[in-house]
Amino acid sequence: MNQQVVTLVRVKTPWYGFQFLLKRGFRKAIPTYAAIEGLLFKYFTYQKKARTFGGIYLWRSKAEAEKWYNEKWFALVRTRYGAEAQLEYFTVTSLTDQLPKGKNYDTFSEGVAVIGTAPESPVNQAGILRTYDIASGNVSMGVWLFRDHASARAFLQNSRMKDPLIFEAPVLLDKQKTTTPSPQ
Repeated sequence: MNQQVVTLVRVKTPWYGFQFLLKRGFRKAIPTYAAIEGLLFKYFTYQKKARTFGGIYLWRSKAEAEKWYNEKWFALVRTRYGAEAQLEYFTVTSLTDQLPKGKNYDTFSEGVAVIGTAPESPVNQAGILRTYDIASGNVSMGVWLFRDHASARAFLQNSRMKDPLIFEAPVLLDKQKTTTPSPQ
């Protein structure tokens, strides 16, 4: 049986990696990622303070993720961005999808993704769109996608999470839906 995995990719943003250019690049990359076998969902992400960009990916299996993240991929990242990619794997233990059906989420400028450990998962919290319960070794964590900054802030204020990773997630790819990027 194949176990779904989440991967977190972070690459140092080049000096010319302004937010509007990152968002434009994310939208242009949708067809490339839509064609990847085994990729189910991707949050295109960036972190302003850490000056990184990349993504949070949901894969059908670790084998399919490893097929994508090969030496050729790492070399392409090094050549294109002049930096090494940081790659982490997490096992998915459960997934809750609350994305409204029929709504196109390929570009939504206010999305926020949070990764960390929280005493309880905020499944019923206003503004939560998707939740992955994940594990790395013996550590249980979560990945939460929020509709906007206010929802993410409310969650973070109410949780006792230590050192969460917080990402802007302005573009999403849901391969279970066929989407066309919105012009912006």
